[in-house]
Amino acid sequence: MTPDAAEPGSPPPASAPERAAATLDQAALGRLFVGLLLGLFVLVVVRTAWMTDDAYITMRTVDNVVSGHGLRWNTFERVQAYTHPLWMMLLSVVYFVTREGFFTPIFLSIAVSTVAVGILVRRLIPDVGVALVALVTLVLSRSFVDFSTSGLENPLLHLLLALFVTIEISKRSDRRRALTLVTALLMLTRMDALLLVAPTLALAYWRTPWRPALKDAALGLAPLAAWELFSLVYYGFLFPNTAYAKLAHKIAAFDLFIQGVVYYLAQLSHDPLTLMIIAAGILAPWITRERRLLPYSLGLALYLLYIARIGGDFMAGRFFTAPLFLALATLGRMPLRLPPIGLAGLAGLVAILGLGVSQPTITSDRDFGVDERDNLIDRGVADERAFYYPHAGLLRYTRGVKMPNHTWLRGAKSLAKDPTKVHVLYGIGMIGFRAGPEARLVDIYGLADPLIARLPAKGGKGWRIGHFDRHVPAGYIDTLESGEERMVDPGLAEYNRELRLITEGPILSGERWAAIWRMNTGQLDHLIDVAQAQTPLYRELPAYVLSRPKENTHGWEGLDTYRIPPKEGLLVRFPGLQHEIGLDVSLANQDKYRLEYLRGDAVVAEAQVEAEKLKEGGLRRMTIAVPTKILKDGYDGVRIFGLAKDGKFSIGHMIPVDALPKKKDKDKDGDEKKAPPKKAPPKKAPTLASEDPAMTPTSAEAPSGGDDASG
Repeated sequence: MTPDAAEPGSPPPASAPERAAATLDQAALGRLFVGLLLGLFVLVVVRTAWMTDDAYITMRTVDNVVSGHGLRWNTFERVQAYTHPLWMMLLSVVYFVTREGFFTPIFLSIAVSTVAVGILVRRLIPDVGVALVALVTLVLSRSFVDFSTSGLENPLLHLLLALFVTIEISKRSDRRRALTLVTALLMLTRMDALLLVAPTLALAYWRTPWRPALKDAALGLAPLAAWELFSLVYYGFLFPNTAYAKLAHKIAAFDLFIQGVVYYLAQLSHDPLTLMIIAAGILAPWITRERRLLPYSLGLALYLLYIARIGGDFMAGRFFTAPLFLALATLGRMPLRLPPIGLAGLAGLVAILGLGVSQPTITSDRDFGVDERDNLIDRGVADERAFYYPHAGLLRYTRGVKMPNHTWLRGAKSLAKDPTKVHVLYGIGMIGFRAGPEARLVDIYGLADPLIARLPAKGGKGWRIGHFDRHVPAGYIDTLESGEERMVDPGLAEYNRELRLITEGPILSGERWAAIWRMNTGQLDHLIDVAQAQTPLYRELPAYVLSRPKENTHGWEGLDTYRIPPKEGLLVRFPGLQHEIGLDVSLANQDKYRLEYLRGDAVVAEAQVEAEKLKEGGLRRMTIAVPTKILKDGYDGVRIFGLAKDGKFSIGHMIPVDALPKKKDKDKDGDEKKAPPKKAPPKKAPTLASEDPAMTPTSAEAPSGGDDASG
């Protein structure tokens, strides 16, 4: 039978124009579905849009630079508290126009994310069916949806990866130089993003004569080189302060790797779909022997090993969005063409994995995260969007309420009331941004503090990834507040003087540049006593270090508290003779202490006190009567010894006072007995409330983050 012959009863064969029209209709229908799914992606991202605490660390710098204070986090020092210079610059440009810190980063992120995904499915994936599966993946990926906003740099990473792949598959004559330029921009967004594209970039330079290769590299890397030069001149360092905070913790590499494995296990529970697609992106080029895609596979593998090596992150999914995007671009260029039933099966598998998690993206609404069970920390890895969404989610916005609106932000403005006072915080993002440029803040995690960043993390196994909190050196806060060197450790005092010269001294002074050389070449590292910094144990402290009162239940090993050596005791030395009749002190509760009062080196009196038990634990604040026999001639030192066998003693403050409190009856737990309730007055007619009770100040809540820290 000839090709033109038709069987009896069969419809006549379609003509060439009809076949072309049918093909055109199918292509148009495919483009329509791609457009609809892209619209669904935007809708889901808008419904889930939020801001994380770590993003506001950058926003404080953005606000400072737009307000004329320079690229600083604290206005009195030049410290790079952000890891993503290019994202910070983009935020600054938009913030300069809006002067608003909640909707601005959210809608900028949505716009950048939409463009990135649009390039992926319109330009990088030629098959419409595969593009539809890719869109379903992105819509259902908790990680990708969560960090398509958040205020962090992920959307810009995705866009730059899309541009990199677009250039790599192009035939442009300056392809190698353009790839190098985009790589430089990627590194200005996240330095470690280099791993994703390094094999592909290296292949582009393979067997290229050295002269044109050197020229392309020099021109392409010019933005990165210019930034590094600026960073060295302005900040005194080549890398951001956040990098030093993550590198100086002194935690064993094996422990970090184990935490990295834990990060993967947490991801399997949180978002298995994303890991499956990344694994497919790594394996598929090797299985199909698609050699042109092997560099992308290698880049993905390197990045995943890097994630494990650094211990992952405390934000579930954050580090997996860029490799997911690149994996989809890689899979979309595979030469395999699946039939419709195969694509349907693949889309069904994606849907099962994406919808099988506890909080699917498409079901997220304004009540997401309200149930505290949704944001539990899993082995140090948290669902950050669930934690912050109730207070920093786009759908949670109410007219007249300033966002974010968490309870711990209500006192943020008060941190700037006294410009000489320094406040130590665990979470610096939202609070720091809301406090304004006048507030002087110290970050316990070191992300924004030059000295804390270079100290090792606290000793022990209690660390959480991304939250390497340090002990604040004795006298450091007093040094910042007074402008005079008052640190107790002489080595740290010298180290801090050099550091302050770099971050606060005249930019072009020769003395500063000498300090920059010494600091960056490791000549000052010996000044840090690692063991003492990890577990400080002072035998003598000047009284000004203990001049900030601590209330009952303040953590016995909390901020601004000091361990008392179990054998030698702790000597508190006053600047002169004291004649006050009492000492306002806070000591670890449920312990007994012996006090020796000194005049010079001579012990002139002794006493024994007990820090009575508190049900909540922590420090017990009390006033101790000074022995009357020494009041006339005075005393200039008090040595404290702990008497319990456990050796766990600490002090929060010691301040001489002129009066003693009246004795009050105590209950069996050591708490003051409460007076019997008064008889209730007659009921009055109800009156209108002057304010919403939900908006009245409450006790501060501890934020989850801290990169993030995060708040």
